[in-house]
Amino acid sequence: MHQPDARRTPLSRRLALWVLPVAGIAFGAGCDAARTAGPRLPSYASRSPAIRTGYLFASGEGAALLTQLPCYCACAALGHKHLRDCFISDAGVFDSHAAGCQVCIDEALDARAMLARGTPARDIRAAIDRTYAGRGKPTDTPPVA
Repeated sequence: MHQPDARRTPLSRRLALWVLPVAGIAFGAGCDAARTAGPRLPSYASRSPAIRTGYLFASGEGAALLTQLPCYCACAALGHKHLRDCFISDAGVFDSHAAGCQVCIDEALDARAMLARGTPARDIRAAIDRTYAGRGKPTDTPPVA
């Protein structure tokens, strides 16, 4: 079988074979940067769209709400005080726990959907308590004031 000789390949074609992939990497990185607006998340926080949404919500507009909601996955044993602790600490340090816990993700996404509909925090708390009670020992989160 005949192998093409690189010296015989026109310079323009050799450059195209090198430049196009590099341009694609640069273009892709630019698109990814635009897609990831918001805090820079650790890699485990992007394992799925649902996990990513949970982490973005917990570290952004849902931060205050999630401190008012208990977590029902039994993470109190880890020292968690509320649902937000499963995603990010009060000091702003991300926690990998929620990335591997469906209860945490489901609770956060339910809370996010209710907040988007304009549901008051007290009613979100009541709905979370009704829906998730019995899944695990909840965190000792004070009631919504």
